[in-house]
Amino acid sequence: MRIINLCSGSKGNATLIEYKKDSYILIDCGSTSLFKKLESLNIPLESIKYLFITHSHSDHILNIEKFDSNIIYCLDKTVDQHHNILKAYKKYNFDDFDVMPLKTSHDVIDSCCYIFNINNISIVYLTDCGKIPAKTESFLQNHNIYILESNYDLTMLKESGREKWLINRIKSTKGHLGNLQTNFYLKKYVGSATNLICLAHLSEDCNTKELAQQTLNEFKNIKSYIFDQWEITEIDYAQN
Repeated sequence: MRIINLCSGSKGNATLIEYKKDSYILIDCGSTSLFKKLESLNIPLESIKYLFITHSHSDHILNIEKFDSNIIYCLDKTVDQHHNILKAYKKYNFDDFDVMPLKTSHDVIDSCCYIFNINNISIVYLTDCGKIPAKTESFLQNHNIYILESNYDLTMLKESGREKWLINRIKSTKGHLGNLQTNFYLKKYVGSATNLICLAHLSEDCNTKELAQQTLNEFKNIKSYIFDQWEITEIDYAQN
C-alpha cells in the first residue's frame, strides 16, 4: 500500500492511497496542479477509482467537476454536485477496502473525516477541524496510521498580523487544529498498533515544520512525515 500526498495546506489538498496495484483512492481534489502532479507520477486519471470529499471549501474541491460523479463519495450536503451519499458513523464495504465517515467540526455543513481499512491496515484521515466531536473520538483509538491536521502555532497565529476575526475563526472550535491540540489528541489516540503519523494542512504563515515536529516529541519510536503544500510526499507503507 502506498500513500501519496500531492499537496496539503490552505492552497490545495489532495491525497492518494494506492489500495491495490494501479488503483487509487483520492481524498479531496483541491489542487490547481493536481493533474500535472498525477502526470509527473505517471498516474492516469482513470486509475482513480474513488474520490472521497471531506468538505466544501475550494482548497478541497476545486477540481470536483472534472471527475465522474459515480466515483464521488461524501456526506449528503457536503457538496452540491451529484455524488454517492454516505452517512456518518456507518461503515461501507467496497471490494478491496472499508470506509467510515465521521463528523468533524468546521465552518461548513456536513464536514467529515474518514477511517479506511485496507488489507487490515487502518488509516485515520482528519483535517480542517477545530475540535473533534465526542462521538467521532470514540472511533479514533489505536489505528495503524494517523493523517492529522496540525495547522498553526498559536504564538505565530497571534503575531501573524491577520485580522482579529480571522485569527478567532482559525482557532475556534469550527476552525483548525493547532500544534498543541494535535499533540493532545495524538496522546489520546496513539496505541500499540500505531506505526505511522503524518501531520497535514500546515499553515505557511502561522506554522513551521520544525514547530509541528515538536507535536511528535512523545512518539519518537513511530515513523512520521510532515506533508507539504507544494512537494509530493510518497510513503510505501510496507517499509514502516
